[in-house]
Amino acid sequence: MDRLDRAVRNTCTRWSVDQVTLVAHSAGGLLSRIYLGDRPHIGKRYRGAQYVDHLVTLGTPHHNRGGLTRGGLLASYAQRYYPNAYHEQVRYTSVAGRAVVGNPTGTAKGRRAAQEYARLCGNAVTWGDGLIPTQSALLCGSDQITLDGVWHYSLSQPWYGSPQVVREWWEKTT
Repeated sequence: MDRLDRAVRNTCTRWSVDQVTLVAHSAGGLLSRIYLGDRPHIGKRYRGAQYVDHLVTLGTPHHNRGGLTRGGLLASYAQRYYPNAYHEQVRYTSVAGRAVVGNPTGTAKGRRAAQEYARLCGNAVTWGDGLIPTQSALLCGSDQITLDGVWHYSLSQPWYGSPQVVREWWEKTT
């Protein structure tokens, strides 16, 4: 969180702007939602909403039944204190991939996706990016974008950071 805060403030200073668009992948989207808030997090208040005018999350498990896993705790904390698109002055966009349907008896990718999807949303047989179910990545109250054929990781192409995919979601956010 300290590194995120330094990066955001340094960017504002370097470019002589008051606010930036923050783009976050996976659990980074949960950390970014917490960063925007004014509650102490691990003893420090960041109040990042004053520096961020738009938060774009890519494959973030916003709705997560993960329980006591690190991601589950982050999602629970973010949703408890900063539910959905919480800050009125910040525009939120959530981007979800739709690359593979979970299938407990299917291909290796389908079986792995089924395990992850069941853990996160309680439903093994649903669409997602291979790690995060589409429904979990779409934050209520945000502008929502679902991209067909987009995977969570760069090992499976294309993913959220592939140049053609970046162009696609970026054009839809502006």
